[in-house]
Amino acid sequence: MFVKKNSTGKSNRYSAEIDGYSLTVEVVGNPSGLGISNGRITRLLLFPSNKNQRLEHFFVFNQGWLDGVPQTENVRRVIEKAVHYFDALAIDWSKERQKKQHNELVGSR
Repeated sequence: MFVKKNSTGKSNRYSAEIDGYSLTVEVVGNPSGLGISNGRITRLLLFPSNKNQRLEHFFVFNQGWLDGVPQTENVRRVIEKAVHYFDALAIDWSKERQKKQHNELVGSR
């Protein structure tokens, strides 16, 4: 499912295509309060695989949700599959809603 792309000293990057979405995640060695569902995914980039599809389903998690948690079920399911793959955890979206973006991404605004 996920293909390892590269690693830094503390984390590994993986990518996958799941249910019509391209996904890149950064995974740390141990679960973290800064990760999705307090797991190992501390960064996530999700966007439609089809270049013609509108980018309203573009999501960034960088130790917090850039523009709030995803609201659509199909996007949530893709993220839930990634979290389950790396951490075997379920996501409590009400708790995820409380996470704020910790670091602004370069060029994100």
